[in-house]
Amino acid sequence: MIRLLLPLLLTGCIAHAPTEFSGPDQLPAASPWPVQPVEILEDAAGVPHIRAASAADALYAQGLLHAEERLFQMDLNRRVSLGRLSELLGKRTLETDRFIRTVGFNRAAQAALDALPPEERLLLDAYVAGVNASIDSLDTLPPEYRILGVRPEPWTALDSLAWTKSMAWLLSASGRDDSLWDALVAEFGPQQAGWFLPDYPDDAPVTLPGDQMRELRGSSPPAAAPSKVGSRSGAQADVLAAFEQLLGKHEVVGSNAWVVHGSRTATDRPILANDPHLAVSEPSIWYLVHLECPEFDAIGTSFPGLPGVVIGHNRDIAWGFTNAPVDVMDLYRERLSEDGASVQREAGWEPLEVVDEIISVRGGKDRVERVRISSRGPLVTEFFKGYDEEVALRWTALDDDDRALSAFFGLLQASDWDEFLEALRGFGSPPQNAVYADRSGHVGWKVPGRVPTREGFDGRGAGRGWVEAEAWGPYIPYAEMPQALDPQQGFIVTANNQVVPPDWVHWMGDRFASPHRAQRILGLIEEGAGRDLAGNRALQLDVVSAQVDDVLPLLRSLEPEDPLEQSVVATLANWDGSHDVESAAAVIYNAWLVEILELLGKDRLGELWSRWGGTHGTFLRGVFAGQAWPLCLRPAGKNEPATSSCGELAALALTRITKDLKKRLGPDPTLWRWGDVHGVRFGHRLSITPHLKAKLDTHREAPGGSWTVNIGAFPHKSPFGQTWHASYRQIIDLSDWDNSLWVFAPGQSGVPWRAHYRDLVDPWIQGEMMPMSYSRAAVDAAAVRTRTVNAAE
Repeated sequence: MIRLLLPLLLTGCIAHAPTEFSGPDQLPAASPWPVQPVEILEDAAGVPHIRAASAADALYAQGLLHAEERLFQMDLNRRVSLGRLSELLGKRTLETDRFIRTVGFNRAAQAALDALPPEERLLLDAYVAGVNASIDSLDTLPPEYRILGVRPEPWTALDSLAWTKSMAWLLSASGRDDSLWDALVAEFGPQQAGWFLPDYPDDAPVTLPGDQMRELRGSSPPAAAPSKVGSRSGAQADVLAAFEQLLGKHEVVGSNAWVVHGSRTATDRPILANDPHLAVSEPSIWYLVHLECPEFDAIGTSFPGLPGVVIGHNRDIAWGFTNAPVDVMDLYRERLSEDGASVQREAGWEPLEVVDEIISVRGGKDRVERVRISSRGPLVTEFFKGYDEEVALRWTALDDDDRALSAFFGLLQASDWDEFLEALRGFGSPPQNAVYADRSGHVGWKVPGRVPTREGFDGRGAGRGWVEAEAWGPYIPYAEMPQALDPQQGFIVTANNQVVPPDWVHWMGDRFASPHRAQRILGLIEEGAGRDLAGNRALQLDVVSAQVDDVLPLLRSLEPEDPLEQSVVATLANWDGSHDVESAAAVIYNAWLVEILELLGKDRLGELWSRWGGTHGTFLRGVFAGQAWPLCLRPAGKNEPATSSCGELAALALTRITKDLKKRLGPDPTLWRWGDVHGVRFGHRLSITPHLKAKLDTHREAPGGSWTVNIGAFPHKSPFGQTWHASYRQIIDLSDWDNSLWVFAPGQSGVPWRAHYRDLVDPWIQGEMMPMSYSRAAVDAAAVRTRTVNAAE
């Protein structure tokens, strides 16, 4: 009955929503904040420019605004991160909560909170007070609460830090890769496992060439890859996939960032660009804010639920981030004693720590989860099934003294390269590529984060907890983590590609993203694309895929007998890989790509197919270049011939997709459009009826593909709906802060009846950007509304 009534209740809530489109001009105080009045100037895109007399007052106001526009998003994020979803949603989310409590996101967040210095805790407490003042002042709850029949709980400092652990998991893939690698090795052996999970190509770009990084090598010999250790098959439980779906996990993880030195720009000052790639969501994961106070003056994008600015600039420096896919997560097999109370070590038996986690379940009984923890980490065997022994998870984000929030606070005030490096020192997990520029003209790059040293194994499969040589060694010293200042090439590009050359002094792992975005960006900057704002903007919007070069020669060589197939091949003849919405070739290529991946992998992999997906861009290069050609051998099927070469398999895929596309799009390939099959939907979690989809969701046809700079990634097992996007774009002009630009979609607000709920979707799709007004004069001129917070009584 509830399932039948819920759509009607939801529709009613939206239909009878308040008519106001913004919050009140006077925002509430909550003693002791603010100490002095705060002024908030809001521009036409809903960006608040907060002017306060102290850092604590500024962050109090930020908490007010985050909760006003994004309360349910914040609430859901904290419940996911703390393993408390079942309190709200009942037993349907119990397994997800059990996973979170077992891994210990909540325990790690509490340890990080306990490690905060008093001055930083004060700032966090001010932010928390702002969130709670907003909650207490709400006259009308967001519709999600009205439907669920609950009120939001007070916000806590722990809630803020818990979300950093979820983001760390989202950007750390190596633990799941360990399990998949073990399963592939058990099924096919290490050689064929390497076909499906290829190493980063030797000829592909690293962030900086080795000859420009020698000053960091010192006298130590280069590292050799640790020896590989075989393991038993490990099949992930469905609960892990369900949790990652809540976070917006997707097979294609990526972001772009680059910084161009003034010697290569029209203004003789640097330009810094960044577009982090994350899951498509409604509302956006980001919220743009400007925080001005005596201690700092910073503008950029923030995480609702967390104080400060994550990506942006302050008075003196600009910065951006991309994920550095360094291996910071390992599975370890553990041998337990007969009584299950200890694990085997070379020196004897080590007692397990036991923690009881109590999970409340709405409409049911509390669940007591007994978590066992070894020195390698919590035992997570139930969630990584298939091993003969128990399995522990070692992950840097579970360290007691991870201080990611301290890094963000430090960036607000950093004024030069040395202070930038010092701010990032406490950043623990996940490792990032941090790009840098300052008003003095310097550009730089640093990889902060904790990365273990490994000698006994390479971290690709599960290690043996009872073998001391396979344990993690000390973390790489911060001073020895990769960095560069003013490189001779005049620019730095990072696109999740390999961080350091293979002979780097420390082993950093080998599970980096495909190099195609980095190749494309490097080539265009070399040609002058980074010279001015227009060129950098065009580069962020570039939709030419370098990945197609690995495959197009084979496709173009096909000589089908069928006239329609001949026409399809002819459409690819002069295609440059552009994934614009009008492209017919993009339709053909991506349909063929999905089909060939299925032919190569689905039958062979069986249950592993859903975990693999073939989305690593260099997989097909290995197949068609000859290293993995046996995968092209396929027995005859129903009404289909056997294939004895990759050319024959490519032809079979062409026949299949031609028939399918004819049915879907008509008989003339020249009329097929990428925009007709590839779109992006910003969907609200409550959109469960056509009427609600029309009210709450926004759908647009979209350019881009899985390996274009302007990413338009989609799951290759269920094409072509885009699930991964440029979640935020910024271009920072170091010659004049007011020339800087930004955009994200769908908008600043998460409240459906507010003006900024989806007002940025069309600008984002069309490549338009908003001015990032910074100076007092520019902010005053752009303001459309002024709001105030009186001093607390």
